[in-house]
Amino acid sequence: MSDFGEYIPYDARLWSGESAAEVHNAFPGLWAQTCREAQREAGRDGDVVFWSRSASPTSPRWATSFWAGDQLTVWDAYDGLASALRGMLSGGLSGMSVTHADLGGYTMIDDPGLKVLRSKELLFRWMEMGAFSDSIFRSHPGNLPNRSAQVYSDDESLLVLSRTARMHAALWPYRKQLLQRAAARGTPPLRYTFYEYPADPVAWNLSAQFLLGPELLVAPVLHPNVSTVRLYLPRGRWMHLWTERVIEAEARSGNGSGSWIDAHAPLGRPAAYFRLPLTPTTQQALKELQMAASFTP
Repeated sequence: MSDFGEYIPYDARLWSGESAAEVHNAFPGLWAQTCREAQREAGRDGDVVFWSRSASPTSPRWATSFWAGDQLTVWDAYDGLASALRGMLSGGLSGMSVTHADLGGYTMIDDPGLKVLRSKELLFRWMEMGAFSDSIFRSHPGNLPNRSAQVYSDDESLLVLSRTARMHAALWPYRKQLLQRAAARGTPPLRYTFYEYPADPVAWNLSAQFLLGPELLVAPVLHPNVSTVRLYLPRGRWMHLWTERVIEAEARSGNGSGSWIDAHAPLGRPAAYFRLPLTPTTQQALKELQMAASFTP
């Protein structure tokens, strides 16, 4: 974890003679460069990965990965689960194509006037999303580990961890192709819907769903106590991951060319759809995801 990098005091005196104000915005990139050069000098460039929290325009040249920072252990789009998704999606458009978030969030508060503690439901839903969205599947105990739900809290939590980690692993052959394209061209594996469907006006207003590459669409549960999500399928044929039901998405009303649907998303089965026709890689991923979600030790 290559934390920080965004802090440089404005009264700092730099070896180059430049003012700290002039270097301020470039400093995260210099920090990432320093970490990468240290990795190379240690002879570990091929087998060590570090992830950066801060970034500047040059950071993607140096950092091997990024992460979305220290979200509150809440659901919302201001600094919670939904904000982590938006941060990763927007980061991908800015060159931070290999990214992830702390599963379950990080920042908690336990004061008499304000309590923000991680619930089991939030942790489970965050792991579900991360199985599909994150390049690295990594949990975090948070800043108050003894007062919050953890992946090791009980047998149910360990089972959810096992299943979601297996989902993440099931996507490796597909994700590997996306990461190779990211390394070659900067193409983000995690994408806003409009990235693949720029001519669809509805796609430009979607921030609660995402595409993993061009062939897998996911709408994570971003609110507590719900098991249904509303999502938009761009025009085409889509197969529901869990039931293999095929949906022909086409415009019936509104401005878009696709279809709005209400998808059942019980715990452990997030709303996910593969674009048809399936490729050998996505066919394999579909079967292995189904097996992972049903895993029983």
